[in-house]
Amino acid sequence: MKRVNIIILFLIGVCASMGAQTLTHRYVELADSADRYMRLERWGDAERVIIGALKHEPANPSNWLLWSNLGVVRTHRENYEGAMQAYEIGLAGAPRSTVLLSNRAWTSLAFNHPEDAMADLNATLALDSLQPWPLKMRGLLSMAKSPVKARRDLALADSLAPDDPAVLAAIADLEAADGQIEKAQTYYERSLKLRPDPDVTFRTLLIMTEKGDFKTAQSRTSEALARWPKDPNLHLLRALQHQRNYDFDAELREKNLAVAYGADIHLVDRILNKRSSKKSATY
Repeated sequence: MKRVNIIILFLIGVCASMGAQTLTHRYVELADSADRYMRLERWGDAERVIIGALKHEPANPSNWLLWSNLGVVRTHRENYEGAMQAYEIGLAGAPRSTVLLSNRAWTSLAFNHPEDAMADLNATLALDSLQPWPLKMRGLLSMAKSPVKARRDLALADSLAPDDPAVLAAIADLEAADGQIEKAQTYYERSLKLRPDPDVTFRTLLIMTEKGDFKTAQSRTSEALARWPKDPNLHLLRALQHQRNYDFDAELREKNLAVAYGADIHLVDRILNKRSSKKSATY
């Protein structure tokens, strides 16, 4: 999501180039207050002053910036319809605005409308193909259905804005799906170094448990559980490790904890039950 945090300089530049349009002191003051409230995450105050600025100069051609910010603010206030209305009005005045399209995509994702988000991501990238955030989000949305396209978008996003932990973890997922375990582990570790995360930790330690250093995986799982003691997937991973050590009482205990903490029952079955009739090597 992009917040227009240089709105005052932009407005002054726009109006200087237009010549005929003059910003009033009150309009600039309100726009500046809106930006400050957004930085402080005082969303109610931000909405109030943005609306005040729009009412103060309703015909200002640069109001699309305020409509964009109003959409962001209303999203934070969980007002989906109001946010979409703001974006629609803004795009009526600036239909080729990558900021408006990207922000509307962000709102669509926040309210679980991935198809609408994808349409806006495609539109904004058609206007400017080198935007890191839209590339990242389109890549993440494409992973299941179009992994080749996802890999292309994520790789470009990584080259434009390196060290995004979500991008690195997603690339790792794609490498793991292709059986490139060492590459996957490298990307997972880079992601975790930037931002420790229980889900990414689970994925990398699951691979390590299955195909890597089992003892290290056990040790790191214990450390992870000390950090995130109620994470269901980490308890599920510990259950798998107990299973492979033939400690079935401990496996059942960890499995029950995983379920109690909200583990997906299908994931539990997939990870544990498929091995229940197989013999595993003891480490």
